[in-house]
Amino acid sequence: MGEEARRLVAEFFAALGRGELPAHLMAEEFSAWILTSGEMEGSRFVLGVRLLGEIFGGTLTYEVDSVTAEGDRIAAEVRSHGRFTDGEPFANVHVFVLELCEGKIARVKEYMDPGPVRTQIGPRLAARLEGGGGAR
Repeated sequence: MGEEARRLVAEFFAALGRGELPAHLMAEEFSAWILTSGEMEGSRFVLGVRLLGEIFGGTLTYEVDSVTAEGDRIAAEVRSHGRFTDGEPFANVHVFVLELCEGKIARVKEYMDPGPVRTQIGPRLAARLEGGGGAR
């Protein structure tokens, strides 16, 4: 895997943990597919990332266990962990597939254990979207 791909992976997961996706990483026609949500436009994915940053209060981190790159595709096995703003711990395992276009991320596919997403993240995101804060 080239140095540019390593930098992109490191920057993507660091930004994801902070609840942001810098525009310089993302292709103009960015899109995503997530196991628990399905197909979505890039703007919806970016909103979800921002909301994750809010409900974790900046504590969510991603540890990359392995990366495989071939052509314009990067696959990464990743572990996430953090604490919600109410102090409850969180952990999950993921596989991300990043599809690149001209060195930028054009598509993200995320596979993860859906259990923690349904029981811990889902209710907090729903509350945040309804304006009720980050509590369950």
